[in-house]
Amino acid sequence: MLVCASAQAGIVMPWLCLERCNDTSSDIGNQLAQFSVNSSVLNAAAFEDYNLGEGGVLVKNNLTQVAGKLRGMGVATYAMVSSYPYPPQFLTWMRQVRLPTRLPTACQLCVCVPRLVRSMKSYATCQPTACPHVQVFADPQPFIAACIRAARTEGLTGFNIDWEPVSTCACALACACVHVHACTSFP
Repeated sequence: MLVCASAQAGIVMPWLCLERCNDTSSDIGNQLAQFSVNSSVLNAAAFEDYNLGEGGVLVKNNLTQVAGKLRGMGVATYAMVSSYPYPPQFLTWMRQVRLPTRLPTACQLCVCVPRLVRSMKSYATCQPTACPHVQVFADPQPFIAACIRAARTEGLTGFNIDWEPVSTCACALACACVHVHACTSFP
C-alpha cells in the first residue's frame, strides 16, 4: 500500500494495488481493515479499477471491488485509470482520446482538461512545448463522459489517472507520464 498525503487539504490517500500486485483476498481485507481502524487519518483511497483501452475507451477491470466498502467507512473513493500492464499500443490509445489538435508531452505532461482535473491550479497557464507527433487531450469529452457515468453508477468520489506509456515516439520528449488526481464533482 502506497500512501499519498496532502497536509494542505488534510487528505491521506493510500493506493490499493489489489490483485495487480498479487494481493490476496486476505491482504485486501487487511488493507480495508486499516481504513476502519485508522478512519480519522485515512480519509481517501485510490484503487486499481480501470484502464484506458483501444479507441480511448474506459475499460473496467476484473479486480476486487472496494469502493462500496470504503465509501461505507466514509472514505473518499478515487478509482484509478491505469496504464498497467503497459501494452505497447498504450501511447496510440492515449492519442485516440478523440483529439482534433495536437498537444505536446514531456516527462511531466501538462494535461489541460479543466472539467476532469481538479488539482491543477494553473490550467489557464498550461503552456507545453510543441511536439507535432503526439496528440493528447484536445477533445476528451467521450472519455470524460464515460468517467462521469462510471462515477455516478458506482458512487465514486473521482478518478486518479495514472498513465505511463512506455512506447517510443517520434518526438524526443514523448515519454508522457501522466499522474492526475481528478474529478471530485460531476456536472
